[in-house]
Amino acid sequence: MQSRISLILLVVVLPALIGSVDAQNIAYSVQSNGNDNLYQIDLTTGMATSLGLVGLNDAEGMASIGSTIYAIGGTIDELWDITSPPGTMIGPTGPRNGVDAGLAYDNGNGILYNLQGSGSLSELYTIDVTTGAATLVGTSTNFSDGLAIDLAGNAYGTDFIFQDGLFSVDLTTGATTFIGPFNVGLVSLQAGASFDANGILWALASNGALYTIDVSTGTATLTGMVVDAATGAALAGFEGFDIPGGGGTPPCQLLASGNPGTGGGTLVLTSVPMTVTQGFTLFSLNTAGPAGQGPLLGLYPDAFTNAAIAYGLGTPAAAGDPLHWTNTPGVWPNAPFQIPLATFAPNTVIDFLCLKVDVTGVIITNIARGTF
Repeated sequence: MQSRISLILLVVVLPALIGSVDAQNIAYSVQSNGNDNLYQIDLTTGMATSLGLVGLNDAEGMASIGSTIYAIGGTIDELWDITSPPGTMIGPTGPRNGVDAGLAYDNGNGILYNLQGSGSLSELYTIDVTTGAATLVGTSTNFSDGLAIDLAGNAYGTDFIFQDGLFSVDLTTGATTFIGPFNVGLVSLQAGASFDANGILWALASNGALYTIDVSTGTATLTGMVVDAATGAALAGFEGFDIPGGGGTPPCQLLASGNPGTGGGTLVLTSVPMTVTQGFTLFSLNTAGPAGQGPLLGLYPDAFTNAAIAYGLGTPAAAGDPLHWTNTPGVWPNAPFQIPLATFAPNTVIDFLCLKVDVTGVIITNIARGTF
């Protein structure tokens, strides 16, 4: 005999950097060819607000993972966390070729990539976010110093110095292929690139010019210039460029895999990058009516929520109790979630509902079913 239970997973990815402008219109850049300040830039108006001086005086590549903003040097072989200026050095990258750096995170495979450009060459590296260590992937005969990766894992390199055009980047070999010219004239400047939450590719040139780029043709469109929000003066000297939550909204990919007759199995949630540590998963149980309307089954918190719970209870919550139904708290998605044997009655049909709310406020849902 089969019974049916419904569970709901609530995933909330919280932005740590929220200013007075819409989060999805915010970008960040360091004036690495200027005063080495980290700026928050409103992409709609071009207004930039200084957040403070960063300790890495060569922050040429920038990328965010969750709420953390990383910066890598072009000629200084270091990886930094610059979320809160002056930031902290994570570690040395080891020797890398090139003088101009691009940095981008692949949400699909959880890897941070660095593209180093010099003359007519560029080299692609993977970067260990815990140590800063760089590993060479491959070399291209085309220069690029801006790197951006969309949610589908498509990587692009920008060259505003030599060929003034857009390239596709093979993340497995480092090879680049010319897509098309920007058609904005001779720029001859360093630039950074990043995708926004709508999947639009942006670039910021060193002179403060903001562009959107058509990834199918390479055509760039000037949208405005960066100016100081306090004084209205034009700002320049930028290289690194990052739009948190860029690339679009990940789908809520959910897979329930039960071991029929055992009451256990696995649950795979791939809509949240493994390194995102802000959010929680709520498991609720319901035997009748709409999913998610029943009593609480378990709360799977991130590190912050876990600390709050421990404070409230007066004791750390231990794995295995109702507050930690699965795996170790603190890192998403900890997939696959291990559902222990005999968690449910044998041959129970489970409906899982994933509700994901990302930093842009977009809500995505998906349903998966398994027999346990």
